[in-house]
Amino acid sequence: MRRLATTLAASVLGGGLAFAAPSGPVFDREGDEKKAEKEWKDAEKRQPKGGQPAGGGAEGGGQPGFDNPLEKILELMKEVEERLYDADTGEFTQEEQRKIVEAMKFEDKAHSALDELIKKVEEQQQQQQQQQQQQQQQRQQQQGQQRREETEQERRERERRQREEKERERQRQAQQRREEQRKNPKDGRKTGEEQRREEARIPPDESGDPKDRDGRAGRWGNLPAKLHQDAANAASKKAPGRWRELIKRYLERLAESEKD
Repeated sequence: MRRLATTLAASVLGGGLAFAAPSGPVFDREGDEKKAEKEWKDAEKRQPKGGQPAGGGAEGGGQPGFDNPLEKILELMKEVEERLYDADTGEFTQEEQRKIVEAMKFEDKAHSALDELIKKVEEQQQQQQQQQQQQQQQRQQQQGQQRREETEQERRERERRQREEKERERQRQAQQRREEQRKNPKDGRKTGEEQRREEARIPPDESGDPKDRDGRAGRWGNLPAKLHQDAANAASKKAPGRWRELIKRYLERLAESEKD
């Protein structure tokens, strides 16, 4: 009989249903139904609230903070084992077995529902993460586009500032050249006031070379003051190479004619 009880307990723990064959008519004992209900309630009362502490108690090993239904199931299984040991296989014992199996089925369904809920939560989290990643990528693309547009605008603005700076520099250089020309005329060109002073300072009869006592330069003194100054400026410049040779020959011939 103990072997039968052990087999029944193992079968119930494995999720199966193993009932002992009834030895008499249904409810062969008076008040079996009420007795079964009473013992079920007594088992619930004996079950400690808050579950077993971690590492102690029966095989159920409930977690602290909530009622562990496995402890109640184990308690009922022990009572069924005792009844089977006492050869009590009546309706009451079979009802207890059915309650154990239903409780274990409910526990399995609860675990399945919890697993399904966890799976759904994980799927929702994955969807949220994917949506967040997509939104982040869109924001990054928009920011990148804005940075490119801002860079293009900044480039155009920089080029415009550079053009304005070059134009201001060109105007400044032109103004500086005009001021330098007014202060230092090029090629001997002078202002009207300076020319008048030069004409008043150099009279025609004194325009020749003071060392020229023979009067060869006298004809230069007959020139107007302006032409005299232009000739002097031209003399200070070097003649082109092709003319220098001709001038040299002319001067040599002039010297030879004077010797003759």
